[in-house]
Amino acid sequence: MKYLIARFSYQPDLSSDEDTGKENLTLEMKEESILRQLTYTAVNFVAVLLDPLREQNQNPTNPHQQKQNHPPPQQLPHQPSTSTTPTTLRSFILTNPTILEPLLLFSTHILTTPDSRSTTTITKVLRTIVPHFAALSSPDNPTTSAIREYIATSILKAAITSLNDGYFADLQKDLASLIATIWVAYGCITHFPAVHAASQTSDGSGEPGSVIITPAYDRPPLSPTPREIILSLPNMTVERVDAVAAALTATGGVAGNVRQQRALVLDLLDGLRGVRVSELGKIRGLERGVEKSRLQERYMRVTGQQGQGEGVEVGEGGGQEGMEGVEGKVGEGEEELDLVGVGELLG
Repeated sequence: MKYLIARFSYQPDLSSDEDTGKENLTLEMKEESILRQLTYTAVNFVAVLLDPLREQNQNPTNPHQQKQNHPPPQQLPHQPSTSTTPTTLRSFILTNPTILEPLLLFSTHILTTPDSRSTTTITKVLRTIVPHFAALSSPDNPTTSAIREYIATSILKAAITSLNDGYFADLQKDLASLIATIWVAYGCITHFPAVHAASQTSDGSGEPGSVIITPAYDRPPLSPTPREIILSLPNMTVERVDAVAAALTATGGVAGNVRQQRALVLDLLDGLRGVRVSELGKIRGLERGVEKSRLQERYMRVTGQQGQGEGVEVGEGGGQEGMEGVEGKVGEGEEELDLVGVGELLG
């Protein structure tokens, strides 16, 4: 892991000599290709270890698995029962901080690593880990709280950093889904419905009724960290953040509508989203079709007048006076050209 992180942060020092520079560039490209493949292999290994559907994806029609899934031998009456719930590899890793800590640290670095395939895979893996430490079955101890705080701090910051990077412009939906999952799981109110159990007595219809074992209730946020990090971002207000948090809670929690949660986060962080290199320098008003600049409107009006024969009359001296008139009309308002945001993008 340290090797991969160090190699991605390495900046080559190419020689000024042309021939040597070409050789160094070719070697650097080969090393980068090998590095990306090694990183992707390591990320896939982490995904296999933490895949929640790994045990369920086994092929029951495989004859080798059918032989292994034979029923256990019958136990004698005097022998105690040894049947226990099997511990999966995923649950073992998630409950063992010694193994989980380096995996989370590696995943955090991969979120900001300039490799789209690895970042996409690790984002999906982290989305399956986050709800585990917010479930009611998860033990409430200092270890679980520390892991939850690390996810709500380091991993959330790394996801926001990548969302702001233009290199990850095509992965913004996946990153927004991860941000929404962390925020919903740890930083929003969670509603738990009532738990019912069958009753021996019947209701008025003569059918068996049910008894409420646990009434419905709302659990407060497990950590204030996600809200504080979102509020620390530029142009964020308490009203906007709290409104989005309430909307996220209304989507159904961690198991709710992922598309709605992702859309809410993307809309809230719209001003922080990275822009592709090919789109840098474009005028926002012309790019999004929101409004036309004054220069463009005046040019279109003058062009339309010329097409209808209502333009400026051409003088006898070769049209010099007429062109000056048109030039004057087009030149008016040039200082009001809508260049909002260009300086920020290029800065």
